[in-house]
Formats: sequence, structure tokens, C-alpha cells
Amino acid sequence: MELEIKNRGFTLIETIVTLAVFSALVLAITGIAMSVVKGQRRAFVLQNTQETGRHVLETTSREIRMGVLNTGMDAGHSSFLDIRNAYEIDVSYRFNEGKIQRCLGFHLSCGDEEWQDLNTENVNAQGYFYVRKNYAVGSPSTPVSSVTLVLRLVSNESKIEQQVEINLQNTLALRSYEVL
Repeated sequence: MELEIKNRGFTLIETIVTLAVFSALVLAITGIAMSVVKGQRRAFVLQNTQETGRHVLETTSREIRMGVLNTGMDAGHSSFLDIRNAYEIDVSYRFNEGKIQRCLGFHLSCGDEEWQDLNTENVNAQGYFYVRKNYAVGSPSTPVSSVTLVLRLVSNESKIEQQVEINLQNTLALRSYEVL
């Protein structure tokens, strides 16, 4: 009785090569998938930070544009802004500990609990207000004021590669020429 040899199976080398190719494919696909997930997370953080910036700019811009600067506001940059809005209500804005905050009333008369945060908890806001006073031609006693809001938003992400920083600036000419 003779033993018949059939060559229908894989050799050890063929099996090792097949496993190596399969492993390389799995690693490549996993790497691509992880890159896509990281990109999506960063895009989500960027979108959230942009939405916060848009909300802060729209909220403050509308009220500042239609308001009047309070008399105590000197020209130059400051971490707070006091205005009287279109409804004759004193409103203050300030940058405080990573927040831009709003209070109804003069900034010195507002207690800590009266300030409302305009940005979300996961976005750190830093910046200042720059007040510029020009005088109208032919009327040196009537100042024409503008306010520039300089805003730096940084996401509070734990991983550095997911952190996003956005710098925004908006200059607003106040529509009212009266002085309080």
C-alpha cells in the first residue's frame, strides 16, 4: 500500500503570507477609520465653538449697536462695557474668568449672581472691548462712538489635537449720537 500525496492544501509559507497581507489590510482600515473619527470629533468641536462665537457676537452686537455708551466709558480698551440699550435699560458686559457675561445694570452695581454667561461651559472666552470716540464734523460736542469687540474662543477639550481656537472681531458704530 502506497501513500498518495495530494497537493491541495496550503503550505506554511502561503499561510503566513496570507495572514500578513490580511493583518496589513486590517491595520490600514483601522487607521483610516480612526482618522475619520478624529476628524469628525474635531469638526464637531469646531462647529460648537463657531456656534458659541456666532451667538455671542449676535447677542452683543444687536444690543450695542442700538444702545448708547454710558458716560463713564472712556476711550480705549476695557474688560467691561456699560451701555443703555434701546429700551432705556442699563446693560453691562464683561470678560471674567473665561466667560463673557451680561448683567442688567451698571457693572459696579451688579453682584456676582446677577451676571449671565453668554458662552457655553465647554468654550473659554477671552477678550476686551475697545471704545473709540470721534466727534462729528461741525459738532465738536457730539461724539460718534464705535465699539470693537475682540473675542478669542478656545474649546475646553482634554486632548490637545481636538482643541480649537477662533479669533473674532466686530466693530460696531453706535446708531445713537446722544451722550448719557
